[in-house]
Amino acid sequence: MEFDPRLCLNADQLEQSVSRQRARLGEIVDDEQRSRRAEAMDQISAYVGMLREAEMRQTPAGSFSFKLELLDGRWDVEEKDMPVAPRVGDVLSFHGSEWFVRASQLVKPRPAGRPAREVFVCAPVAA
Repeated sequence: MEFDPRLCLNADQLEQSVSRQRARLGEIVDDEQRSRRAEAMDQISAYVGMLREAEMRQTPAGSFSFKLELLDGRWDVEEKDMPVAPRVGDVLSFHGSEWFVRASQLVKPRPAGRPAREVFVCAPVAA
């Protein structure tokens, strides 16, 4: 699923509108009408909450490193932003080719003192 920035914009606009309308609730003299309007705003606020949840699910969890092992023994390193960490067996696309994650390994950086980084080892998907 690709990130859709309209979710953020829609949620922000609805939230601002509900806030303005809540501030004006006191202007409504009829108790029943004020109650119906307040309930409608509660429902819209719940919808805004769902938009925010969808926004969170689309936000990339981070940048992950991949070691692409070529059939001739060479390898290349790639990075990819993903919403969740890949798992062994996942199939990913790099530069139009499909690769499956066959393992993960921790790489200790040099110089020492920095934390180890997880690298996902990938092999090409057989055609």
